[in-house]
Amino acid sequence: MSALCDERQYEHLDSDALAKLYDDTIDRWTARPVRQVTCRRRPSTMWFDDDCRKAKRVMRSTESAARRTGPLSDNNLPAVAAWRIQRRQYFTLLQQKRSDFWTKRLDAEQSRPRRLWRSFDELLGRGQAPLSSDIDVSTLHRFFDDKVAGVRASTDGANSPTFTTVSVG
Repeated sequence: MSALCDERQYEHLDSDALAKLYDDTIDRWTARPVRQVTCRRRPSTMWFDDDCRKAKRVMRSTESAARRTGPLSDNNLPAVAAWRIQRRQYFTLLQQKRSDFWTKRLDAEQSRPRRLWRSFDELLGRGQAPLSSDIDVSTLHRFFDDKVAGVRASTDGANSPTFTTVSVG
């Protein structure tokens, strides 16, 4: 489909024009549309340390190897079994690290009630300002009403769907 594959398009061109045709074709094939991406930084949990990062990396690489051998739902594949074991170990490690962190922190702050309550609030996710949103209830309601109206308008006058019953046996 490229101009480089059709001799009639370049047989009359000189070397400079051939080079330009080549560059333009390559640019067209490799050019990707520009799009804006928003990346939001999430703070890492305080108990997620180097051991957790290493275990996560090992689990991800094991998962990749398992995916290359077949579907992750196939328990008969040795790579999938290895991934499941690694995954279980990773989640056990995370649970242990979280538990150890909060136990140590609460033990250390036992003598300071104010700091202790602050730790409880942090542990339970309280005391954080709710995420601000520019969307209010009426705007959301209007959006869904408009969406339903648009679907109804686009299917108005269409034939009713037909259904076929298939017996599996």
